Amino acid sequence: MLSDGTKLIRKSGDQSSVPFYGCDDPPEWMTLSTDKNNFADSYNGTDYFADLHAASEVKFKAHWSFRKSMLPDPELVITLSKAIIEILALNKVSKLIVDHVGQKLADRAADDLAKFYDLVKIACLNLAKHAIPKNRPITYVLDVPGVPEVQFVATTSDPVPFLDAIYVPRLHECMSRASELARWLGAVKVQFLLSSDGKWDLNYLLTKDGAVVGTPASFERQVRKLEMLTRPLDYGQVSE
Repeated sequence: MLSDGTKLIRKSGDQSSVPFYGCDDPPEWMTLSTDKNNFADSYNGTDYFADLHAASEVKFKAHWSFRKSMLPDPELVITLSKAIIEILALNKVSKLIVDHVGQKLADRAADDLAKFYDLVKIACLNLAKHAIPKNRPITYVLDVPGVPEVQFVATTSDPVPFLDAIYVPRLHECMSRASELARWLGAVKVQFLLSSDGKWDLNYLLTKDGAVVGTPASFERQVRKLEMLTRPLDYGQVSE
């Protein structure tokens, strides 16, 4: 039980403890990753990234993700750069940054952050507009490399709630919580899910001693998935 009343379940092995490793070296450039299979021929993934490069002043790397499904649900993974993570770590782009680096650099940090949000907004809205299949929700992942690595995941048909939920104060609150979990439980990776009321809820964490710690809801979802995968298929009556 955490100090805020959150109940967690720990899953680990008695005989061995293979550690999980976080991502402690943030990249210099932000990375956007999506799947080519989620675009029709008339507007393909190359067009998608070309439009983003043309519309944004932020340098980023485009990365293709390939999944086993022939037509997987659309997904966009945004991995933050070292510069953006440093700004987020200062909590607010106002007094705190001025106190740390001075007014001139604070203005530049605020401008960089505004450009970052513009790029993310365009990336999310364009994906929602062009991705296929059209009748499926899109998974948006904001990945913050570091110790611990922090992931923010939203699965929604409307990108606006995700965009509203990734502004600095809300991200910083979760990152501070992840740092506490690193100290208390040895977390190297912490994932938050966006709830229906627009709040970031702790989903699970991985520890340096090989344990998986999650909320009861996260384990229930895992059990349901396993039940679906192992359920015998009913092909019905076969007639001649």
